[in-house]
Amino acid sequence: MAQVTVKLFANLKDLAGVESRNIDCDDGISLEQLTSLIVDKIPGLKDILETRRVFISINQEMAQKNDIVKDGDEIALLPPFSGG
Repeated sequence: MAQVTVKLFANLKDLAGVESRNIDCDDGISLEQLTSLIVDKIPGLKDILETRRVFISINQEMAQKNDIVKDGDEIALLPPFSGG
């Protein structure tokens, strides 16, 4: 069993009602699997996560859906950026 910290930024905090949350998961799951788990644990993020209008990083590096999540990782959910 692993535990990751999910940090939320900007309007995602408002949608979730929390700034961060620790989530228990299987060690070595993919980011895509973790995203499904996050939706189960934080239902307010369901619409935005299922349409993938969010940037996701693992330990401050941009991540892809097939990247593997390990115990102790910090997952950040960031809304799309705009501007120049």
